[in-house]
Amino acid sequence: MPIITRSDDCYQTNYARLGHAVQHLLPTFLQGVLLHFEDPRTIYTNCSGNRSLSRRLKPGEWARLSNAAQYGYADFDIPLIYSILRNLHEPAVRPTRGWEHPIEPLVDEIEIGDDIERCRRIRNEIIHRGNTRVTALELKQYFYIFKTIAERLEKVCNKPHNEFVSTVEHLQACCMDETTEQLYLKDIQDLRQSLRDKENEVKILQLAVQLNSIHSQRGHEVFAKIIRGKPDICRRSHIATRQQTKTSPGNSSQVVQTDVITSQSTNTAMLEGQLATTDSTEHTVFQHFISQTECILKDKSMHMSHRSVSLATNEIQTLECERLQIQSDILEEVRNGQYRIEIHM
Repeated sequence: MPIITRSDDCYQTNYARLGHAVQHLLPTFLQGVLLHFEDPRTIYTNCSGNRSLSRRLKPGEWARLSNAAQYGYADFDIPLIYSILRNLHEPAVRPTRGWEHPIEPLVDEIEIGDDIERCRRIRNEIIHRGNTRVTALELKQYFYIFKTIAERLEKVCNKPHNEFVSTVEHLQACCMDETTEQLYLKDIQDLRQSLRDKENEVKILQLAVQLNSIHSQRGHEVFAKIIRGKPDICRRSHIATRQQTKTSPGNSSQVVQTDVITSQSTNTAMLEGQLATTDSTEHTVFQHFISQTECILKDKSMHMSHRSVSLATNEIQTLECERLQIQSDILEEVRNGQYRIEIHM
């Protein structure tokens, strides 16, 4: 069992302070900024009328917006406030060098948008921080930034002097008992896990939609085209018989009609035949899907419940079965003479 030293204890307490700051203090400051620009009674309507927000906001965020008239912005987090201000109040809150610039706002860039951008970046940095050991120097540097943000946003929100700043100073210096510390640390872990689960769910959904799109948009047309255009589709495990018929002497062209007859084969053999003749783009997309899905499922198996993984796996297996069924249907149609290969000589 590892021995926890006094130094390790301090590092962990420092990390807990940072976690509480980005989950509670910074959101409180930005809630004040949002209130300065948006009336809680009309924010739902305003967001609904914005094309970008109407597509991007999630159901839970819409629920918070609908409750804003009654409860205000107390449960609005940094990502939601960031999205609203960015889309509804451009250019009034635009950062000096624009939103999500590769370089973080510089020390002398102190517009409202610069502080909004700082809050977003610091939140993500701390939540996704791999190292939970925060030294006294790091803590001091972070809280200096928090304090300067608080000073500027106090003025924007017309708050009494030191209303925001005093909360920063208190969190930095207050005694923190073990129960409070563990509560703050658990909040960070829960938020990090929630974000990871959402990211993985979105990735799986995107990949599933991508594969489903291949089925629904190209479907039989793709595989039929492959079979008609490439007579050697069944070269390895299938038997092809060809019957040639010549046109009349007056016709210079010669038409060769080919019936493709498949022998007994497994779905695996059919899959190999399809991959051998599918164009490179189709093959690349499918292989990318398989690779990405395996990586995501591997990650989710470490962080999500067995039930969630089972649901995701079943969804992907269903899509794969549909793909194989399409192949089977096409080959069956070929065997029944519904497709014939015409080769003009």
